[in-house]
Amino acid sequence: MPTAADNASGVDYFIAQAAPTGSALYYACLFSDPARRSALLAWHALEHELLKSLTDIQDPGVARLRLQWWAEEMQRVAAGHARHPLGQALQPAFGHGRPAMMEVIDAIARLQDAVSLPDRELASQLDADYQRHFAPLWRLSAQLGGVDSDAALDAAAELGQRHHELRALQALPQTLAQGLCRPLARADLAHAGLAETTDLTAPDWRNLLAQKFTQLRQRIEQLRLAYPAAAAPHFLHGLILARLDAALAGEIVRDGCHIGSRQYALTPIRRLWLAWRTRRALRRRLVTGDK
Repeated sequence: MPTAADNASGVDYFIAQAAPTGSALYYACLFSDPARRSALLAWHALEHELLKSLTDIQDPGVARLRLQWWAEEMQRVAAGHARHPLGQALQPAFGHGRPAMMEVIDAIARLQDAVSLPDRELASQLDADYQRHFAPLWRLSAQLGGVDSDAALDAAAELGQRHHELRALQALPQTLAQGLCRPLARADLAHAGLAETTDLTAPDWRNLLAQKFTQLRQRIEQLRLAYPAAAAPHFLHGLILARLDAALAGEIVRDGCHIGSRQYALTPIRRLWLAWRTRRALRRRLVTGDK
């Protein structure tokens, strides 16, 4: 039978996979409330495991089975009988039949629906997909941080949606290699004259990507700067991640959107600097009483 030390070691392993030292998530949680930091890291480690089912498993049936196992594990968490180290770590926060547990299970069910999603004709259809399948993950993250107002939870959910859109745009070369164009709409590709080519070095491709990354950066910054001040300290980790997302999107655009040949990432020192500045700005905002 696993000991408490074994379970702690297991949790550390999964957290290290999701938030290695120097990563965006590492610095985001570093500045979060110490009383909630462990639960937030465990939640995002669980999110990492869930999303691996969509990105790392080629067989849709196997991916759905893996997600179904996690849904069953969350039911065990609610009953106080978690088996997985991450489930055990989250049990104090989500256990004992709390209503939020049903939201966790629903979020996993939505991810099951996201396995092998087809391309979409319209951008509005893609937006609805990301809202349905990925926004709930950050809404739950905000709840774990202590956010309880509907407006703040909705804003957190959309920031999560945009976070996953950004990751999907960065992974576009791999998506195109599979014969798909998500997260771009077919109509947008046709309008730009790109329906018949996957050469991401083409100027028209880079112009379209610059437009998409710029739109994402602007929306992320709009949401981050307008986040309700009273709830912001409880969602500081999400606001830091949002600032890092916006900075990364801006960096990609300034460099010319060479996502087909370059891997983009902020340096650890820049992540730390932006995380610290985000916390400092929030503290000043609270002192001045800005809404």
